[in-house]
Amino acid sequence: MTNCNRSMEKVAATRYEASTLVQLPTELMIEIASRVAAQSEDAMADLGNLRATYKAMCVVCGAAKVGRHLALCRVLRRQFYLGPEYRATLITGLATVGNPEACFRSGMCLVFREAVRRNHAVPRPA
Repeated sequence: MTNCNRSMEKVAATRYEASTLVQLPTELMIEIASRVAAQSEDAMADLGNLRATYKAMCVVCGAAKVGRHLALCRVLRRQFYLGPEYRATLITGLATVGNPEACFRSGMCLVFREAVRRNHAVPRPA
């Protein structure tokens, strides 16, 4: 068998594997993506790779269920180079879809902002 034939077989096998993945029900693809989000050490990179596999996964990876399962602490720990604006946007977006950790973090920010505002508004006794 020549190298050209082997290459063609690999391409055909890859196309077959991709086409069988596309044939999965959307709910199952969302479940797969949500488990990747919850259990991966580098969830953002792995979800990005999953999105790059084919068009249907772009929609699936953006599903609310995937965002609810994203392990935010791992993302923030591994993505140390993210700026404060991106971090705030990520936390707000995940809190919107019901990610428990993002809800906690955004809630704590509100509590502390309110406490600081109250401390500055109330005159201190002399």
